[in-house]
Amino acid sequence: FEYLMKEVEKARERVGLPSIEDVRRSGSHNRKLLRKIDKARARLRLWPLEDTKFSSLLEQAKDEMNSVTRVLTSPTDGIETLLLNLEDDHIPFSIASTSSRDRILVYSK
Repeated sequence: FEYLMKEVEKARERVGLPSIEDVRRSGSHNRKLLRKIDKARARLRLWPLEDTKFSSLLEQAKDEMNSVTRVLTSPTDGIETLLLNLEDDHIPFSIASTSSRDRILVYSK
């Protein structure tokens, strides 16, 4: 996400648009668009944008990713039972993923 944000900022600069953070600080958002975004955020159990208090969009994205992950993800059928059985039988196991450890911990709760 961080890389994509940098690319978006470069593209905005090339066409003469203010930075994302400048727009956030100025409060010059398109109200109609903001209402649509907030409807989508509500489905993900996120606060309306105007009620969020993050120092940057990047900080907000990192924080909210874990909340959204909890809402949108679910384990593969049977995996919970399998892992519980392994634990009950004291069989060690590991989980391999391309996701970060923090994200895996969110998935596993």
